Amino acid sequence: MEPEKLNISFPEGHNKAELIIREVKTEVVKELPVLEPLKVELSGNITAPFSFLEKRWGREQIDKERTHVKVDRDNLKLSLVCNETDERNKMVIEGHISLSRQYNAFGINSSKLWESTDLGNFFRINRAYFENKETNMVLVNKLKRFEATVHTQVEREEKDNGSVTDCYKKVVESNLPEKFNVRIPIYKGAPAEIVEVEIIARVEGKHALLELISPSAQCIVEEIRDKLIDEQLDKIAELSPEIPFIEA
Repeated sequence: MEPEKLNISFPEGHNKAELIIREVKTEVVKELPVLEPLKVELSGNITAPFSFLEKRWGREQIDKERTHVKVDRDNLKLSLVCNETDERNKMVIEGHISLSRQYNAFGINSSKLWESTDLGNFFRINRAYFENKETNMVLVNKLKRFEATVHTQVEREEKDNGSVTDCYKKVVESNLPEKFNVRIPIYKGAPAEIVEVEIIARVEGKHALLELISPSAQCIVEEIRDKLIDEQLDKIAELSPEIPFIEA
């Protein structure tokens, strides 16, 4: 690197001066890296697909010919898939129906097994969901003093022609009522429903476990599930009839 020459002029009456030279490094500006677009993957309640589509439909970012809705009733889910063949710009918006906290806590129709004492304590804490205080207290007291009588009958017969009769019967009689009612919401955000619940006793030797089942609750689950999903599908079909629905 060749030295640079500087010409310095002194003002009149001055023959010397102090010269300060500062060396400044030139910064190299780096170009920003080119990044892939971020995929849109959103999850919300059952209204999420329609809410997203309502604001974005008709814009260039969504290819109308590459959009579909997948309906999964068993898993309580709708999935809106936009730009389905474009991995760089695909958008997936899921909407879910969730069972309520109260319904899950009771363990109705879930094969959850309870010790009688634990179930009694649970009912006592959740007294507010019973139709009245008296019914709740009677049930709690019976669970605390759970009694069950088991009748077993075994029959086995073998005939000369090879026929075999093998029969085993077990009848359980307990002090618990066959059914009772609770008032709980089935789905999150839905109004409370009166649900008829049955207590099933599973006795093995000296050990007894209890299960809560409710055919009426299962009917409500099916009816409300289909109603909520179909309401959203109707809205999407009205907004964009060209979108196909794929039932899983």
